[in-house]
Amino acid sequence: MYNARNRKKNKNNKNKPRRRTQANNSSRRIVKGPVFALDTQHITFIYNDTTLIRNNILSQYIWFKMRSSIYDPDPLLLTGGITGFTEWGGLYRQYLVEAITVEWRVSNLEAFPVSVVMAPTLTDIGSVISSRNAAADIGELRHSQVKSLSMAGGLDRTIFRATYNLASLVGNMIQFNSGTFAGFLGAAPSNPSALVYINFAAYSAVNFVNGIESTLKLSFHTKLFSIQSPVDRV
Repeated sequence: MYNARNRKKNKNNKNKPRRRTQANNSSRRIVKGPVFALDTQHITFIYNDTTLIRNNILSQYIWFKMRSSIYDPDPLLLTGGITGFTEWGGLYRQYLVEAITVEWRVSNLEAFPVSVVMAPTLTDIGSVISSRNAAADIGELRHSQVKSLSMAGGLDRTIFRATYNLASLVGNMIQFNSGTFAGFLGAAPSNPSALVYINFAAYSAVNFVNGIESTLKLSFHTKLFSIQSPVDRV
C-alpha cells in the first residue's frame, strides 16, 4: 500500500548525492597545442574626430573630408594611426578597409538656417569645392544625404548615420582587391594608394560667423593580412 511514509522515503532517496565512480573522481588533463595568429584578422577601428567646431568665416559654405585609412583618416591632422594601429602592426604587414560606418552629429550655431550634406566619393573633390553652389552639389552625388537645420535655438541639430561598403562604392571587386586600396602597417606604415573619401559640408545664403558644431565617429571595418611571422597569439 502506497502511503505518506513511502513518499517521504522516495523523496529522501532522490535528494541523496549519486555515488561517484573512480572514473568521475579522476582528474582530466587537457593538453593544449600552440595557438598561432590567423593569416587574416577582421578588426573594427574607431576614430573620433577632435575638431568640434567647423567654420569657414565670411564664406557661405563649410567643407571637410575623411578618408579610408586607419593610418591617417584626417588629412588635416596626422595622428600616426588610430588606437591599436601600431600594436597590430607587430603582427601584420597590410590592412584593407572594407567598410566605414559614419555617425555624424551636427548642430547649427548660426542665427540663420543652414543645409548640411554628407556623401562618399572615389576622388578628392577638394579642388572643386570653392563656393556655396559647389558644396550644395555634393547633395547630388550617389549615396548622399541632405538635411536642413533651423537657426540656433530651433530644430538646429540632426544625426547622419550610414555604412559604406567600399567594394560596392568602387563597383569592381577585382579592382578593390588588387592591392591599391590596401595600406601598410609595421615598420613602414602608409595610406593606401587608392582611397575612398567621405565628404561633409554645410552651406547657406549668408556668410558663416559661428559655424557648426560637429561630433563625428568613424568605425573602420578592416581586414589585416600578410602576417609578419607565425608567432603564438596571446
